[in-house]
Amino acid sequence: MVLYLTQVIPRRQTGGTRVSMVRGTASENPRSASLAAMEARKICVLGDFATGKTSLVARFVHDSFLTTYHTTVGVKVDARDLVLADGRARRLAIWDVAGTGTPTELFLRYLRGASGYLLVADATRAETLERALEIRAAVESLLPAIPSVNLVNKVDLAERQELDEVRVARLAGAGEGWLRGSARTGENVERAFARLLERMERAA
Repeated sequence: MVLYLTQVIPRRQTGGTRVSMVRGTASENPRSASLAAMEARKICVLGDFATGKTSLVARFVHDSFLTTYHTTVGVKVDARDLVLADGRARRLAIWDVAGTGTPTELFLRYLRGASGYLLVADATRAETLERALEIRAAVESLLPAIPSVNLVNKVDLAERQELDEVRVARLAGAGEGWLRGSARTGENVERAFARLLERMERAA
């Protein structure tokens, strides 16, 4: 799978650039880059057990949804190739790290060499947000400058919601940005990874 990132809107207030994602093949891209010279970027997907991390990766990489639950043991690595608007090629190596509420030394080792991480909470289980904040605190103690994006998954399960925007603001802080998304419907999945890539490229 090849992913193209195209510059669409200059973001003057941050000095950055918003990007959008388009699926396709290298031959379809008028600005195609040499995929052989591709640079790799490692991303970790972190969060508590059963927050839908594996399903988010499947949606982003394969545009599919897993209908059965699979427990991740250790780490599962997937990849998606992309071409930036300026023609530079990237390979995102996405590390789906087994869920935990207590970040251990082994858990934190998976972050070695990472360019950024996606932090995931489950909209149907409020305690997963508290665990996510604990994970972030542990990561920041090890890698204080690493870019990250926060996502509350499973917002499509409206009847089971425990984490609406008000409660997220109360638990995580009013100034803390959390996207609301769904691996099942695809809502904000591409946006979350695009935002993370933006931040990674600015930090590189």
